[in-house]
Amino acid sequence: MRLAPVRPGAGPARVPGDVDRPRGYGASGSSLDLRYDLDAVAGAGDLRRQGANRAVLMGASLGALAAVGGGPDVTPPPAGVVFMSAPTAFAAVDGEASARRLTVPVLYLAARDDGRFGAAARALFRVTPATDKSLRILPGANHGMDLLSYDQGPTVRALVFAFLAEHLPD
Repeated sequence: MRLAPVRPGAGPARVPGDVDRPRGYGASGSSLDLRYDLDAVAGAGDLRRQGANRAVLMGASLGALAAVGGGPDVTPPPAGVVFMSAPTAFAAVDGEASARRLTVPVLYLAARDDGRFGAAARALFRVTPATDKSLRILPGANHGMDLLSYDQGPTVRALVFAFLAEHLPD
C-alpha cells in the first residue's frame, strides 16, 4: 500500500498497489498478455470498499495507460482520469479503444520531446468523446512521474491539483 497526497496541504490517502512496480515487472517477470487496465478497475473498487464516494484514476507511464484503459469499465464511473505520458497501447491494453469510450473528464499530459508519448497523448485526446477534456504538451523530455518534478513540475502539479479540485471537491 502506498501513500499519496490528494491535494496541496491535505494529508495522504491510502492508495492500493505499488504504482512503481506494476505486475509483470521486477521479480514478477513479464508477459505481453497482462491487463493493466483491470488493475485500475480493481484499485477503484478497493477505494470504494474503503468508503470513497468518488475517485479520479491517475497514472504515469504504464499507470496512465492503465487509468485510460480501465476508466470506461469502472462502476460507478470515476470522477475523472489523469494521464501522464504513456503509449496508446501496451501488452493487452488498447488505450485507443478504451479512450473512445471515456465520457468522464480527462486531463492528458506529456512532454514534447519524450519520444512517442506526446503523439500518443494527442491521439488519445482526439478519440476521447468526453466533452470535458484537455491536453497539455509541455516543453522538455520528462517522462511519467518526472513530469511532476524538474522543469515542468510546478506547472504540471498546478494542472493536476486544479483538475482534482474541480472534479473531487470537498
